[in-house]
Amino acid sequence: MKSIRGHLAASLLVGLLAVLTAGGAALYGAMRLTLTREFDGALLAKAHALVQASRFEHGQFEFDFVADVMPEFVRRERAEYFQISDADGQVLERSRSLGDGVLSAGEPVSTSPVLWGVRLPDGRPGRALGLEFTPQLDLDGEPAVREGGAPRPDPQPVHLIVARGREDIDRPLSALLGGMAIAAVLLVSGTVYAVHRAVTTGLSPVREFVEQVCAIDAPSLSARVSAEATPAELAPVGAAINDLLGRLEGAFQRERRFSAGVAHELRTPIAELRSLTEVAARWPDDHERAGRAVRHAFDIAAQMQGMVAALLTLARAQSGEQPLELEPVEVRAAVEGAWARLAVRAGARGVTMRLDVAPGLSVVAEPAMLGSIAYNLLDNAVEYSPAGARIACLGAEDQGTVTLHVRNPAPELTPGDLARLFEPFWRKDAARTGGGRVGLGLALVKSLVETMGGTVGVDHGDGELTVSVHLPAPGGGGESRG
Repeated sequence: MKSIRGHLAASLLVGLLAVLTAGGAALYGAMRLTLTREFDGALLAKAHALVQASRFEHGQFEFDFVADVMPEFVRRERAEYFQISDADGQVLERSRSLGDGVLSAGEPVSTSPVLWGVRLPDGRPGRALGLEFTPQLDLDGEPAVREGGAPRPDPQPVHLIVARGREDIDRPLSALLGGMAIAAVLLVSGTVYAVHRAVTTGLSPVREFVEQVCAIDAPSLSARVSAEATPAELAPVGAAINDLLGRLEGAFQRERRFSAGVAHELRTPIAELRSLTEVAARWPDDHERAGRAVRHAFDIAAQMQGMVAALLTLARAQSGEQPLELEPVEVRAAVEGAWARLAVRAGARGVTMRLDVAPGLSVVAEPAMLGSIAYNLLDNAVEYSPAGARIACLGAEDQGTVTLHVRNPAPELTPGDLARLFEPFWRKDAARTGGGRVGLGLALVKSLVETMGGTVGVDHGDGELTVSVHLPAPGGGGESRG
């Protein structure tokens, strides 16, 4: 599992080490360049001094070397070396420190100074400078023409090589490297500690945020993540969690109401069944009373069976387990079939229906589901309309969507009740139970419609409730589901 703390710490340390390495390399390179330039400058100064000590006199190369002035070319410890040779490589002069040794040119020598690395005769690493120059001509007492008419010879170019050990470069660089290593160890150690503290402190709001979220459980879903204590970077996460908690709280509340509704709906028929069995057990020889008890128990069992079947259908629809075989279904036929099942009960209450759905108007739906939707809409309208009321069922198509409206008088409803109409077991009058009603009709309608890709809406005005179901018409793309 990836760790933000580890990623931040590693990134900071790698970045710091990269900066330290680059800075150390730049410092070392600058120091080396400076020391090398100073070293080469001193080497060139010695070469110029040796050039000044060289002259051409009486046709021969002469060299005036003063050991006291340049003792480094005489001593044995940390000795320096020079060698002067002619164009043929014959040595004309060498330093005493060189003895019988020879300095070899690592680079072709020219009139411009040439520098290169060299291994000195005593084994030390060093640098050498090569230079070609023409000795000064000493004319004191030198005639322009020699005896016998021979002209005075001109001085010939010679090669000078000067070499010295690199101690003045290597010692400071070694000391610099040692100091940089110690500084790097101290800096890295301090940085590891500082990065750990900084990352830990910087991520403490995340830990507090997690603690807030972990403290919220089912009994405390009303709690919310504090927006004031949440860092700006976590604000979107906090808002999303609060939104999720709000949805969970609503779902838990609906679940509690659903469970309470199921318990409430089952309590009455179970109590009635218990009473009936007690009556039958107390008067076993009273066949008439026992027969009434059995018939009543049968009606109660049928009511409970209907409620369980409705609950199973609702659960399957909400979980998406209801099988779908979508096809074009005629709306008017579904409504007429549903009304035929309700005609006796509607007639007993004097409720009539005005059907205004054009023949041939179809929707893409599962036939059994559409029949259940029509039945529950009309059943709800018949049950909760005043006696003698007239309900209306209207259908229309607009831009690939068919809308089915079921309108019935509902003067007792208020705008605040509309949001709860689709909750299972909800009733305007909480005391109105029994009579075979389980309060699942509109909840089942909503779940079935949404399962088939439709929507449901409600409206209340002028004392009438209108429930509208919107489903796709054939050719509107709905046939692809199933």
